[in-house]
Amino acid sequence: MELGSGSILNNRYRIIKRLGQGGFAITYLAGDLQMEKEVVIKEFFPYTLASRDRESVAVLPPAGELQIIYQKYRHDFLKEAKIQASLFEITGVVKVLGYFEENETVYEVMEYVDGITLRMFLEEHGELRDFSSVWKQMEPVLEAVAAIHERGYVHRDISPDNIMVQRDGRLKLMDFGASRMYQPDADRQKTMTVLIKDGFTPPEQYNAHGKQGPWTDIYALSAVLYYLLTGYTPESAMERRVRDTLFLPSEFGCEISPETEIKLVSRGLALDPKERYQSVREMENDLVGEAEQVPVEKKKRSDFLPSVVLLTAVAACSAAAAVAFAGSLHLKPPAQAQEYDRDSAESTALRKFLQKHAVSKEKTEKGTVYRLKEADAAALNLTSDINFLNMTREDLLSAYAQDGIRVETVSDQADLTVTEQYGTDSVYFIKTQRLSVPQNDCLVVVKYDLCSEKIHQISIGFQEDTEDLTALCGISSETLQIVQNCLQLPDSYRVDEKELLDDFSRMEAKEPAWMSGFYLGREAKLLIIHTDASFAPTIHFVSFEDGISGL
Repeated sequence: MELGSGSILNNRYRIIKRLGQGGFAITYLAGDLQMEKEVVIKEFFPYTLASRDRESVAVLPPAGELQIIYQKYRHDFLKEAKIQASLFEITGVVKVLGYFEENETVYEVMEYVDGITLRMFLEEHGELRDFSSVWKQMEPVLEAVAAIHERGYVHRDISPDNIMVQRDGRLKLMDFGASRMYQPDADRQKTMTVLIKDGFTPPEQYNAHGKQGPWTDIYALSAVLYYLLTGYTPESAMERRVRDTLFLPSEFGCEISPETEIKLVSRGLALDPKERYQSVREMENDLVGEAEQVPVEKKKRSDFLPSVVLLTAVAACSAAAAVAFAGSLHLKPPAQAQEYDRDSAESTALRKFLQKHAVSKEKTEKGTVYRLKEADAAALNLTSDINFLNMTREDLLSAYAQDGIRVETVSDQADLTVTEQYGTDSVYFIKTQRLSVPQNDCLVVVKYDLCSEKIHQISIGFQEDTEDLTALCGISSETLQIVQNCLQLPDSYRVDEKELLDDFSRMEAKEPAWMSGFYLGREAKLLIIHTDASFAPTIHFVSFEDGISGL
C-alpha cells in the first residue's frame, strides 16, 4: 500500500505520484513546499516483510524472527542515505538532500533528475561505437567513482540501470544501496552481502568473503564502457572463469584502437583483481591517451575470434597459432556477433527478403522479429548466430546406432526467426527433434541448426510418469561419451561416467550436487549439455518445471 497523492511528509514534502516500487522501497515524485521544486522521495518499505496501517499510514514491521531481518534492512537503508548525503558535492552523483524518520520508517530525499537510465537510452538510440565518444560521455561517472573511492567507499553496483542520462546528455550515478567502506590494508576482507548483476559483477563479488575494493568498481565501469561501445552485456564473470570467450569491441564494428581494446579487456575486465586497474586514475592514465589513436578498421563479423584467443596470441604465440587454437575450441561467434555489418549490401538484401517472405512480423523488446517458413529459411542458407558443438545431429544418431541404442522420433519442430535491432540482424534457425529411448524410458531433445545441422544443445529427461534415475544416468553417460568423442577432447577436459554417477547419487539422496564448479540444486532431474561455458561440454541440471517446459 503506497502513500496517497497529496500526503504531507515532514511538514514539507507533498506526494505527487508514485514513480516505482522495488524490493525494499517505494519511490515517489514529490513537491518541496519550502524550496518550491520537485524532488524524489524513497520510502523504506520492504513489501515482503512490511505492511501499512490503513488509518495512520505507519509502516508495520513483521512479528517474530523476521523482525530482526527487517531492522537490518532498515539500518542499511538509513546508512545508504547517509553515505550518499556525504557525497553531495560530487557532480556526477545523484544528490541526497536529506533524510528523516516518520510513519515508523525512514525516508530519503533526493534531487529529481529529469532523464532515463543508461540502459533505456541505449535501447532507444543504440550503442555509441566510438571509444572517444564513449569515454567523454562516461567522464562524469568516472570522476564521481574516483571521488567515492577517495572517501573510502566502493559502490559495488555500477551498471547501466544505475546511471541516469539527463536531458542535456550528462550522466549521473545513483543507487548506493550496496556501497560499503573498504579496507585497503586488511589481509582478511569483512563479510559483504553478495550482490550479483551478471556481466557487470566481477568474480570476487560472487563470494561474501572476496576481497573487494576500487578494483571491483573498475570491472563494472569497464563492463559499462564495453556495453556502451557494443550494445551488448559482457559474458558473466563466472562463465568467463570457466571458458573466456569475451569478444573484442572491434569485432562488433566499434571504432577503437587495438591497444585500447586489448587494455580494456585484459586490464579493465581482468578476472584476477590483481591484474585489473587498481584505481580510476590508473585506468584513465592508461586509456585516455589511446582514445586519440587511429581506430582499427571495421571487420566482417564472420571473421571474429574471441578476445581470449587474440590476447593469447599477443602474449604467447603467433597469429597462425591463435587461429589454430580457436579452431580447437570449436567456437562460433555468440549471438551478439550477427552475420552482417550494419547497413551493408547483404543486410539490405536480407531485409528485403524478410519483408517479402516473412509469415509474421512482431515488434518485441529484443527488436523486430520476422518468422519464416522452413523452405524460405533454408533458401537463405544462413547459420544461426549461436554457439554449436562441433558435431551434427547425424553424428549423434549414428553413434547411438553403433552403440545399440534404439531411438524413435517423437516430434520435429522448427523455430525460424530473424531479429532486427539497431540495424543489425540476428539469425535463429533452430530445429528441435524429440527422440524417445524405449530401453531407458527417457527422452532426448536435440536442438540443431537448420542449415548446418550442427547441435546447439542436447537435453535428456524422463518420459512421462517415470523417474528411473539409473536409466537416466545410463543414457546420459552414453550421450556424454559420444559428445566427448566427437569433440576429441583431451582426457584432462573430460567428465567421466563415475562423476555422473556420483551426481545422480547425490540427486537421489536429495543432496546438493556440483559439477564443473556450478551449483546444480536439490530438485535436479534434467541433464543438459551446453557448449558455451567450458572446454568440455558444461553439464548442469535443472528441474523439470524449469527445464523441460522450455525445451
